Amino acid sequence: TWTLQNVQGYKYETNAPGYRHSLPHMYVFIKDFQAEGKKIDVLDDTQRLYSYYRNFVGNINRVEDPELKKLSVALTAGAASESEKVKRIFYWVKDNIKYIAFENGYEGFIPRESALVYERKFGDCKDMAALICSMAGYAGIDKVKLCWIGTREIPYTYSELATPAVDNHMIAVYDDNNTYTFLDATDRETRYGIPTAFIQGKEALIGLGDQYKIVTVPTVLPDENTGRQKIELKLDGEKLSGSGSLGYSGFGRSHILMQIGDAKSKTRFEMIKSLLLKGSNKFNLLDFKETNLSNRDQPYQVDYTFDLDNYAVKVDKDTYLALVMDKPFEKMQLEADRTSPVEFDYLTADDITYDLLLPKGTTVKSLPKNFRLDNDLMQASLDYSATAEKISLRMIIKLRKLMLFPQDFKRWNQTVACLRENYSETLILTEK
Repeated sequence: TWTLQNVQGYKYETNAPGYRHSLPHMYVFIKDFQAEGKKIDVLDDTQRLYSYYRNFVGNINRVEDPELKKLSVALTAGAASESEKVKRIFYWVKDNIKYIAFENGYEGFIPRESALVYERKFGDCKDMAALICSMAGYAGIDKVKLCWIGTREIPYTYSELATPAVDNHMIAVYDDNNTYTFLDATDRETRYGIPTAFIQGKEALIGLGDQYKIVTVPTVLPDENTGRQKIELKLDGEKLSGSGSLGYSGFGRSHILMQIGDAKSKTRFEMIKSLLLKGSNKFNLLDFKETNLSNRDQPYQVDYTFDLDNYAVKVDKDTYLALVMDKPFEKMQLEADRTSPVEFDYLTADDITYDLLLPKGTTVKSLPKNFRLDNDLMQASLDYSATAEKISLRMIIKLRKLMLFPQDFKRWNQTVACLRENYSETLILTEK
């Protein structure tokens, strides 16, 4: 028996990782047992776990399905490379198979026949993974394999806990000479070539017949998940008006599009407005146009026009305004008594350029100083420049760490404080 005494209540904190990362807990599993005088091994190491898993997938998709084969061959015809064939199959499954989770008993372990999934047009993670493998096989590709993996809410490695508790997900993996492409079709928007955000940094158990291989899913770098904006501004008294272009790539693209979904009319307008909101709550979105909604390989883009009343402050001949209108991480100051780590969904990069046309009869009286910040948590820069016609600011903010631990909190708060101070810097225009 085990006894735990004088336990304090668990404090739920925002953006904390799964409870298994911090709460004391135990797993009980059967290592072996005796039957008819013989020792029967069950679980104890990764090889036994893989053998256990293999029992669930060893007898699926033994019978060829002519319709699925015909589709797979036609879909990949004319592809310039094997990777392009895999990509076409991957996108077809994303576009045509609806993800519905099944976790009832052994249904949580055994994929359904790919012919059935193809006929029904829905399935769970393991059904989609098995379908990708089947279609690749029909297309003559033998390098796409089933893979077991745990999402980031599970903190264990296979060496630490070689039981089914280490996994809660299945995907397919394309092995191109030890360059791995992780094929998780449950996230409809994620592009080919990057994993889903919730398996970054996790170990993947790849089935290779009698053998297996463990590889670590890479963390996607900030530059792959860039939110890029270019904004042109005009000032009329204290009112700003402008036009902008916003593009999201990588996880930023998939995250935004999954949030917006199929929203229509006024609901979609309000969601786009909240995405573009800048300056103050007086931001007024006039019009917008979306592009690359269905092209996963291109950034999701929104072109828009807006105005913003009472943004500048005019005192006699001088006009004061802050050119930083988007403020990443401004509200991410951590509480002094926080104990749980802080987890981000993915690393991000914001690259924003503001161009303010100088009103006739005005000149630049004062510009904020340029700013640089570079540590293991974040990289940031604000660069101001001025000509006779306009003032420009390019701001780049990159998040460098997926999870902040208590030893990071002090530096994080100092970093956010530096950002906030520089976000609020104002420039001054004066009448000639």
